Amino acid sequence: MTETEQPKTPIFVKLVTEIRDNDGRKDLLTTETEGALYSKDGATYLAYKEMMEDVGQISNVIKIKNEEVTIIRTGAVSMRQTYKKGEITSGSYHTPYGRFEMVAKTEHVDFTNKPQSRKAQLLLTYQLKMQGEWIGRHRLTFMIEKVQ
Repeated sequence: MTETEQPKTPIFVKLVTEIRDNDGRKDLLTTETEGALYSKDGATYLAYKEMMEDVGQISNVIKIKNEEVTIIRTGAVSMRQTYKKGEITSGSYHTPYGRFEMVAKTEHVDFTNKPQSRKAQLLLTYQLKMQGEWIGRHRLTFMIEKVQ
């Protein structure tokens, strides 16, 4: 462990993903799992694993610093995308079925994590473009409960 890395706090995370496509249809996906929350070099990290049906296990690391969030997924699916409030950023998404270019127009980033509280929350809202076409608005809500 480096000097700037804090011990990892075990957590329970519930991720609610709301996807609203351009036709107004809404999809709601919920993932619940265990993970870890830690700080390193002035950033907060949220790490957890998930199983994706028909694909396999994916490791997720979410780096949060100021009003910027980077989501890194590795394993059966690999993805790296940075979200900066008010900016348009590029990334990529790799699946067993191919590689897709992504562009995100980030609307909202809000991270609440009080040291004395057992709960933390990350809210991320963005419009997503895949392969050159805007496909809809995503709202990710990470509800984090520290287990101690």
